[in-house]
Amino acid sequence: MLVQPLPNSTPPSGGPLYNLYSFCEEVSYGVEPAACKFSSGKEGTKSALIYVNGVRQSCMDIECVHSQTSKNTKRHTYSIANLTNGLVKDFFRCVKLWLGGQSPASVKLKETLENLPEDIEDIKIVCHSEGCLITRQALHHLSNDVFMKLYPKLHILSFGAPFFFDKRYAEKIENHVSIFDPISIVLNPSLIFRYIWASANLLKNKLEGIRKPFKIGNYCPTYFHAPHSNHPLKEHSIRAATYFTNYMRFVLAET
Repeated sequence: MLVQPLPNSTPPSGGPLYNLYSFCEEVSYGVEPAACKFSSGKEGTKSALIYVNGVRQSCMDIECVHSQTSKNTKRHTYSIANLTNGLVKDFFRCVKLWLGGQSPASVKLKETLENLPEDIEDIKIVCHSEGCLITRQALHHLSNDVFMKLYPKLHILSFGAPFFFDKRYAEKIENHVSIFDPISIVLNPSLIFRYIWASANLLKNKLEGIRKPFKIGNYCPTYFHAPHSNHPLKEHSIRAATYFTNYMRFVLAET
């Protein structure tokens, strides 16, 4: 299998989208904080867990998540620090990634994937929001040889972004979305019917005393979760209970 270009994974070469890309690049050029990486090696394991965060995360926030992750898993753990530069500039960085650009974090993730120990047999990438765009761009810029070597080992767990990956990754992706998370609907209104269907079934499950996410699709499945917060804007954050609880549940299940 040859690596094929992903939709929007290469910057536009002309037209209105090129103008938008150039503007986003100009806004973020020279002001994006360099990404860093936290890593915790574990002896005797041949599996790795990589966490890629979304917008508005400080170094302290990311280090806190990394610390909790590394304490609760036997995997080698890596956290790509996608550092915030303020909400507005973070937004333009997301647009640049969406249009096919790179960021310090996508470059750092690419380097991390290229330099994983040779004996690693299983790679889990957990990405949230902008972290899904970062993961998409990092994978796209891998050489064909590296990509072919990593692809059989790959499993992607995405939170809050069930539409950022190309179909060729479908068998490798498990999406998780809160039904109170507005971002996915705003960026992809066609998902509204899935939200309505999932909401109805989650309500039915709640009335029957069943507490589990509602799954739609077997190939590239999306798990819709009942919200833990009454405030929609808080539901998109990885720090909100819905996503972080399920992220840690995944980590603990991997021990």
